[in-house]
Amino acid sequence: MYEKRAQALEKYELTVKETARGRGTFICDTSQGEKVLVPFKGTKARAMFIKKYLDELNETGFVAERILLTAEGDALSDDGEDTYLLKDYIKGNECRVSVEEDTYKAMEIIGYYHKASETCEAGNENVTYLSCVDKAQKHIKELKKIRNYIKGRNKKNEFELMFQKNYEHYMECAQKAIEYMSTQNEIWCHGQLNQHNILNVDGQWRIVNFEHIVYTTPMIDVSEFLRKISEKNQWNCKVGENLLSIYDKVCPLSEAARKQLVGVMLFPEKFWKIADHYYGSHKAWIPKRDIEKLEKIISQEEERISFIEKVFSIEI
Repeated sequence: MYEKRAQALEKYELTVKETARGRGTFICDTSQGEKVLVPFKGTKARAMFIKKYLDELNETGFVAERILLTAEGDALSDDGEDTYLLKDYIKGNECRVSVEEDTYKAMEIIGYYHKASETCEAGNENVTYLSCVDKAQKHIKELKKIRNYIKGRNKKNEFELMFQKNYEHYMECAQKAIEYMSTQNEIWCHGQLNQHNILNVDGQWRIVNFEHIVYTTPMIDVSEFLRKISEKNQWNCKVGENLLSIYDKVCPLSEAARKQLVGVMLFPEKFWKIADHYYGSHKAWIPKRDIEKLEKIISQEEERISFIEKVFSIEI
């Protein structure tokens, strides 16, 4: 394994002093400081596009990680089998979901990030684009397909019975969510903006791991972080209101953006995700973990809907 990653590192104009395994990555002490070698499944063109985008972000004054080029000027290196990005290694503590001050600082940096990204003109090559409406409609079709499959089964297991019992409610939420969605105000967004990708680095908050950037509404990022924090805090409305207020102060929310956020929050993303995992698995044996996950989101559904109604002052 060391020889493989050494082949990838040899393509850069730097000296590697030592390497250590990270979370799915390789941390490297080099002549240019600490770097991290990250597996990357995309193309060379996509890797170069991400590098240019991050360079533009830094030019705005927003401090983002940087991708290094190989000696041949590529943003992507390989070891003969796998491909990698080599980036700045940013060492810090992940946002603690149960510490309100952490979550508020994290939401503030999300606002600053979106404000900076609005000015980036990275071009539209290698665009990963799927509007909220397109994505929601795609997931609805998939849920219907799963429902029809389960309906045709003679002997239904515990997971399937639970799915069938709650299907209509979640489908109503999905259809209602689309009514709130639009395709306005797309910018380049992070795409996986959860607590794991927001770090406290000696009191300075940083966003990392931009490999999944996508051209869409910034409410995708806001909703992912808001949902993660709310789930971990038993859908605490006060925390939710504070988080939105903090984002709004940095990056003002238009009425259209608020409606968009309602739609994204209302869509039953987790119900779809668990059902989709079930459908793509070996259905003769459903993992207990999948059943537990479905039970958990169903048990929290009343709180979830109540949270959306109170925080956004609407009635669903």
